[in-house]
Amino acid sequence: MDSQVPARPLVRAPARGRKTGKKHGGARSATSRVFAALLCSVCAFTVPEAAAVGQPLVLEWGTLDTSRAEHRATFRLLKSSASAPVVQRPTLRGAAPWLVQFAGPVRSEWKTAVDNAGGRVRGGCVPENTCLVEATPRAIVRIGQIPEVAWIGEYLPAFKLSKSVRAGKGEQECRILLFDSGYKPRLVRELGEMNVVLSREEAWSEEPVFHARLSPEQIETIAAWAEVRRIESRQEPRPQDASMDEMDGAPANAEEPPNP
Repeated sequence: MDSQVPARPLVRAPARGRKTGKKHGGARSATSRVFAALLCSVCAFTVPEAAAVGQPLVLEWGTLDTSRAEHRATFRLLKSSASAPVVQRPTLRGAAPWLVQFAGPVRSEWKTAVDNAGGRVRGGCVPENTCLVEATPRAIVRIGQIPEVAWIGEYLPAFKLSKSVRAGKGEQECRILLFDSGYKPRLVRELGEMNVVLSREEAWSEEPVFHARLSPEQIETIAAWAEVRRIESRQEPRPQDASMDEMDGAPANAEEPPNP
């Protein structure tokens, strides 16, 4: 009598064309993760930022390429901070000058947004698509959140020196341009403490400018004051926009309370 063979358990064959196995599933999973990471990076790269890449700032100091990695990283850090770090000694209300670059040609509504965020646009535009803005470290962070703002950087002391002043050696006859004549009382006192000679008439005039003979050390110190817009040789032609009051409306009060 033949012995009975135990019945085999029924095994369903995989459907044709269907791949099985951890190897293929792992490959699909890895591909999905890579695609998701790329998608996130594209979404994080905002349209205004993309539009501004490759648009350098043209200053008398030189060209500032805001598309470089270190400048992009600094701007991202500024936007994520509660208060931006400042190199210069701030004004009495805690403000400093900043270069604010927009995603395109500057529009009046973008300037209004800067004002509403606590900043103040000073003078005309700087190529490319950039305004000079006075703001406190907290206000400039809010300005960085405006969608049309593509980059922000401090208007550093080195940017304020004209080519002739940078090339000069020893003491120079200089013209010191301020953002506002309201800053004069504080600076008259501090210049006096540095033994800088000013005429009495000019010290108390309503024009935002001083003329003085300065040493290299004094030039370096004064350029680091946030109230100072530019230091140039006295022999240079007077710029048409030297009077910031005419361009920006009512003068700022140097004694006004901080606007955080």
